[in-house]
Order: sequence, then structure tokens, then C-alpha cells
Amino acid sequence: MADTPSSYSSAKPEPAERPAPKKSCCAWSDLTVAAILLRICAAMLLILSGVDKFKSGAPCTYSTDNYYGTPADLANPKYVPKMVKIVNVVYANSGLDNPNNFTAFGKENSEKIANAFGWSFYRFGQALPWLMIVSGVLILVGLLNRVGHFVGGMVWLSLIIGQLFLPDIETVVRLLVIFVVSVGALALQKHNRFCLTRF
Repeated sequence: MADTPSSYSSAKPEPAERPAPKKSCCAWSDLTVAAILLRICAAMLLILSGVDKFKSGAPCTYSTDNYYGTPADLANPKYVPKMVKIVNVVYANSGLDNPNNFTAFGKENSEKIANAFGWSFYRFGQALPWLMIVSGVLILVGLLNRVGHFVGGMVWLSLIIGQLFLPDIETVVRLLVIFVVSVGALALQKHNRFCLTRF
């Protein structure tokens, strides 16, 4: 019996699946571009703010002596380094320098607590420019990104809290804008590119 057309299967062969187009290495998403721009902005804000601590008045020079003072300057009892002036503005206006505010912990301990706060403020003032510069460089080159963003963010947060003691609302608002930039750059970290490390 001869084969009839009806004896053949009417099913058509399925077309072969086409391979998905390869994504170009240069096809960046909007979030990637935003992450890179925020990263550069956050890094430069930290670096330039840290370097600015070493700046003198006119004529403008940059030196650690402008911030910490030279040995000859420190030998003068009337000389107050720039670092101490910055720290004392917050320390004196916060009330943390007054032992009477800590009498609840005992009269003997109140003086020690006030001195401990003074020591902490002094050490923070010493390390402040370097914390800014180092964290800014880490963010800019993409090395230990999250560590750099965290340290930089904590620096801005500490400065905001310090300004609230004064209070200087205009400075607080400016610092809050910078803090938001730092937090935004950290939030977009997974979209970041051109990093030495992914962490």
C-alpha cells in the first residue's frame, strides 16, 4: 500500500533556539554610572577636606606644621595650634569639659571622665585629616571600598554630631548633604566598576 499524505506526521520541527546576544562590556546601566559618579564625588570630598586642614592663610601653603604647629611654636605657651582650636570649639561648647556635669558618677570620677573626653577629642583631632585622606584614597582607587565608605561616613557623622553641640545648623545641613552622598555611594557599591577589590 502506498504511503498517503495523511500517514505523515503533521507536526513541524521546532526551530532551534537562538543564542542570547552577548552583553557588551561597555554597556553600563544607569546605576553603574551613578555609582561611579558618587564614588568619585565622595572620595574627592574626603581628600580635599582632609588636605584643607593643612592649609594656612594668605599666602596659602600646605604643611602639617600649619595644623599641628612647629616645635618652636609649641614652645610658646600662648600658641594654640589649629588642631586644638578646631577641637576646643566643640569640646568647650558641649559641656564635656566640665566635671560638674558628671557628678552622678561620683566626685572622684567626674574629673577623670572630663579628662577622658578631652583626651578623646584631642586624639580625634590629631587623626581627623588622615582619616579623611586615607578613606578618600581607598574609595577613589577602589581598594577596600566598603571599609573606605564606612570610615568616611563615620567621619562625617562625627562632625555632624559635633556641630549639633554648638549648634551650627547651616554647617550641619552642609555636612548632612555630604553624608547622604557617602551613604548613596555605599548603597550603590554592588554596581561599582573599576575596583581593585570588590569588597
